[in-house]
Amino acid sequence: VRRKKKKKEALETIEFQKHYVKKIMERTGWSESLTEEKIEKARLNVGCTYKRFFYKEFFSYRMYEMGEDEQKEIMLWDHSRKISQMYDVNRNFTTFHRNKKEANTYFHKFMKRSWCINRNITCEEFLKLFKDCKKLIYKPLKGHMGSDIEAFEVQDENIKEVYHYLLKLPEGVIEEYVVQHHILSQLCKSSLNTLRIVTITSKSVPVTPSGAFTDIAYAAIRIGGGTAVVDNLHAGGMVVLV
Repeated sequence: VRRKKKKKEALETIEFQKHYVKKIMERTGWSESLTEEKIEKARLNVGCTYKRFFYKEFFSYRMYEMGEDEQKEIMLWDHSRKISQMYDVNRNFTTFHRNKKEANTYFHKFMKRSWCINRNITCEEFLKLFKDCKKLIYKPLKGHMGSDIEAFEVQDENIKEVYHYLLKLPEGVIEEYVVQHHILSQLCKSSLNTLRIVTITSKSVPVTPSGAFTDIAYAAIRIGGGTAVVDNLHAGGMVVLV
């Protein structure tokens, strides 16, 4: 089973990389071999230790238009991961927070919106739970970077069809769609534009002049691009410092 899983993951990685090689070739006019060569050269140049997501980042950050020095200024997922590990003082909480099912369960009373998992719920229960909702959003439990998230307009005539479709998707969270403030909606109407606040926490060394062990590093508003449902940078979104 483990061997089959590894083989499947390897094939998925190859397809993932081919997808972005093709997109870069379309943008640059490069051949396939030259594109692969440029990506690998850039990866080594920036000191990136992984390959799979670098293909996407090379495309998303338009690194094919940059010189070697400019490429080194990009904050990649690999860099972010290493920094996070340095300040990850509560791994149990971090793991829990990345599990949408557990997070929604823990913070349920603060969410103020209906939600469920697309498993072990009858059509009648589904209809009752979302009877007043005009729009729903689905997020896979194992998803990241805004991938495979879908939004659904629901009405009396199609809600049963939506229910049966959702049951066929990988296990995930179904939530009542959040209606954002009209000013945020002007930034991108199709996505829920969110504020991300990044903190730094230390167990042993104060991280502020006042001696506090937790500090806010920065805050940023995330904005969807075009007609995207999500505001993730890797899904074509934008990030602006507050």
